[in-house]
Amino acid sequence: MTRTAAPGETPGRTPETGLRADAERNGDRILAAARHLFATEGLGVSMASVAREAGVGKATLSRRFATRDDLVNAVFADRMDAYAAAVTDALANPDPWHGFTGYIHAVRAMQAADRGFADVLS
Repeated sequence: MTRTAAPGETPGRTPETGLRADAERNGDRILAAARHLFATEGLGVSMASVAREAGVGKATLSRRFATRDDLVNAVFADRMDAYAAAVTDALANPDPWHGFTGYIHAVRAMQAADRGFADVLS
């Protein structure tokens, strides 16, 4: 059974992004592949490796992310949310020393688990 487009929607496109459903899935696969490769190998991985890991062609990757910087920015946007949460938690701690040390431990753990994140922050 096919879903009909709601008023104001373009048929075959998701309402949230305006992308075709397959294009949105490809974008999600690209981000997941880049996240994994950046975390395990660092930012030096090739765009071809990201495309291969995602199961898409290089042209598909290039249409979605024109430059390596675009891809890196998209991958680490959610990581920055975690970084900001660590800052918020530290500032909310009534003991400044415990807030500071908690922040250092949180950031150290994030960097240890993700080489690419460490590269972006340094």
